[in-house]
Amino acid sequence: MLGEKEIVLQAVEMVGKWDVMLAGIKGDELLIVSKKECPNQLTIEGMKLNVKRYDPDNYISLLYENENIFRDYRVFLLCKGLHEKNPGPSRLLRGL
Repeated sequence: MLGEKEIVLQAVEMVGKWDVMLAGIKGDELLIVSKKECPNQLTIEGMKLNVKRYDPDNYISLLYENENIFRDYRVFLLCKGLHEKNPGPSRLLRGL
């Protein structure tokens, strides 16, 4: 059985690793921040996972409104460009 990190990295490969800016997991739910559309559900190693995709600008706006909104996700991929494009309090990205 794959660990959370491997599941997230496989999902990123399936969605398109060059398009994903942030990826995380919470139970059977994947968090994907990408400008590119992706499927609402992925199957990895027989596990069905629901995908919540956010546009990068929308993701940052949601963080400004409520910095705890994505805190329950374990984030395994954070692209440097997401933080640089939308500079703001670094505490918003910390702990995600």
